[in-house]
Amino acid sequence: VNDRKTKTYYLHLTNFRLNNVPEIISGVEVIIAMNRKGRITDETIRLRYNDEFIGHNRADFKLDQTKIYGSDTDTWDADITQEMVLDSSFGVGIRFQSHPNWPHKDTPVIDYVKLRVW
Repeated sequence: VNDRKTKTYYLHLTNFRLNNVPEIISGVEVIIAMNRKGRITDETIRLRYNDEFIGHNRADFKLDQTKIYGSDTDTWDADITQEMVLDSSFGVGIRFQSHPNWPHKDTPVIDYVKLRVW
């Protein structure tokens, strides 16, 4: 039996050049808009800092075209500081996979990824 969940390569998005970052970080939000072809789901949605994943994985199997991860009160269970957010290495790592119930060979198409910090 083969692994039916084909995965993409990781995409590491950093250097968002955020402005007006508060001294105390209360939350981080990532918005991803994409064409999931009705079958492409998340495998990894995690914050990154200094080329390492930090915090918890926010991936889920929902197939919404635009998804919001985190919030103004969610630090992804990571100790995030203003210094980290202002560092060019801070960002998000994403990876997708075929939905476990509907395998296919479609390619995900990302429209945009937004990062907000409170």
